Amino acid sequence: MKRFTTVLTGISFLFLLSFSLLAGDRFDRSAVLPAQPDDIGGFGNIVAGVDLDGDGKVEIYTVNDDWHDVAGKDWVPRIYKYEKNDMGKWEIVWWTRLKFSFQNTWPALAVGDLDKDGKWEVIWGPVNNLKPGNLNPPRIVVFETAGDGSDVMGIDNGDGTFSPNASWTIASQDNIELRPFRWFVYDIDNDGTDEIVASARRG
Repeated sequence: MKRFTTVLTGISFLFLLSFSLLAGDRFDRSAVLPAQPDDIGGFGNIVAGVDLDGDGKVEIYTVNDDWHDVAGKDWVPRIYKYEKNDMGKWEIVWWTRLKFSFQNTWPALAVGDLDKDGKWEVIWGPVNNLKPGNLNPPRIVVFETAGDGSDVMGIDNGDGTFSPNASWTIASQDNIELRPFRWFVYDIDNDGTDEIVASARRG
C-alpha cells in the first residue's frame, strides 16, 4: 500500500508539473482586427508578419469569406492590407474588391515574387461561385507592390478600387468547379521558376 501511495504521489507530481509548464507557455493577445461591416462571413485567410512594401512596417493581409451567401456583402471578394500607425493601432492602409460579385468559402492566400522582378506580390485564390455572368472567374489573382515603399498594390482603376496585376481562371471552359483552399509559392522542380502548389477540395 505504501508503494502504491508513493507511485500515485509521483504521478500526481509529474502531472501537476507538466500542467504548470504548459500554463507558462501562454499567448497574450495584443490586438483584434474586426472584420468590416459588409464582411459578415469574417476573414477567409490571412498572411501576417511580412513587410512586402519595404517601408519597415509589419503588415497583415486579409481576405474576406463567403459564409452567409448575401449579395453585396460576403459574396463580394475583398482584400485588405493593415499596418500599425504611430499610435500602435492596426489600420487599413489599402484595400480593394474584385470586379465580380460572387465568391465561395475558404480562399487561398500566399505571398511570393512570381515574375522575379524584386517586387513582392500577394497571390489570392477567390473561390469560384458559378453564378450567371460568373461562369469562369479568375481563380488566381496577383496584386504586386509598387516597389517604392507606398501602400498601393495593383492597377489603379480611378474609382478607389484596384485591379490585379495578373489573373488566371485556371480552367479553359465555363462551369468548371475548381476550389483551391490552400497553396504555397515554391520552385518545386528546381527549374528557376516558382510554382503555385495547391490543395483543393474540388476540381
